[in-house]
Amino acid sequence: MSNKEKQTTNQSRAYFKKAISPMLVPTCDNETKEQNKDRWNKFFALSQEVRDRLADGTAEKVIEKLHERYIKDINKTAYLARAVRLYYFGELPLEKFADYLIQNIGVTPMVAQRIARVLATQIIKKPVKETKERMTLRSALDRFDTLKDQVITQQSLIVAGSQRRSPGTIENWLTDYHLAIGQGRHTAIERGNYLFHNRNTKELSAAERQRVAMVLKSFDEDMAMIVDTQRGEVVFPEAQTVPHRKGVSQHPPHAPHPTMPQPRATRVQHNHKKDGILKAQQMQNGAQAAMRHARVGAQVTAQRTQDVRRSAAQPMGYINFSSGQKLPREKTQEQ
Repeated sequence: MSNKEKQTTNQSRAYFKKAISPMLVPTCDNETKEQNKDRWNKFFALSQEVRDRLADGTAEKVIEKLHERYIKDINKTAYLARAVRLYYFGELPLEKFADYLIQNIGVTPMVAQRIARVLATQIIKKPVKETKERMTLRSALDRFDTLKDQVITQQSLIVAGSQRRSPGTIENWLTDYHLAIGQGRHTAIERGNYLFHNRNTKELSAAERQRVAMVLKSFDEDMAMIVDTQRGEVVFPEAQTVPHRKGVSQHPPHAPHPTMPQPRATRVQHNHKKDGILKAQQMQNGAQAAMRHARVGAQVTAQRTQDVRRSAAQPMGYINFSSGQKLPREKTQEQ
């Protein structure tokens, strides 16, 4: 085979691989730069799980088999890859696959139904194999060679003893950590001092500092972390992956000026305020009840004192009936 024939063969293979890949196949034969940019923008807007599914090579294997069995023409086979991509972009529902293939490939309705069924069951609806495991960072570093190169902060750092800035990888953060405070395992207080007072950590965002903290704690205390075994990466909580923007202050904002509109109270703040009002009312009601009891007690004491004094002023043997009724003898004496 001549060099020209080899070059032609290599080009044909490269074109074939691109045609059966849902993300590499062009939108059309004459795809513009705008269409290419739009295609990748839609891809990166998908969830990580869907992006992994589109990039794991499963679709290419299925489409290649369909090409060999039903189509044979690579230009027509490209529409199978486009159909899968359009489905994940939300632009082509499964029930329209057969019509899409009939229109663009020219196969019979029966063949179109068969191809659509294979694309649905072997690519789109195929169960995703669980690739996440819980393990310590030390175990993960021993198991996955590329894990040390995982970037966990956009903020770079100057590793202790170096004069140049290095990427925020797991390896670089562990190296700087141990050079700064010593080798071996460290306590939570030592980690806290490093996380908030080291020159490399002072400019980290809250999310980045949290990721570094999780890495250091797992290394010190053998805390289990979630690791994607397929990609060989630590999986951090979604809420902690907000990128840090340089120039944005990480200090808490000042209290709003009195003339500025106050932020709307959250439900938690409202509940706290309501609880405070209820507690104040309960304390006030308790105080009022205590005062009432004191007044009643004082009145009872005063009445008893007055009765004692009145009794002391009367002669011995004198009986004072509080009732207005009189004995018969008393009535006769009055007459």
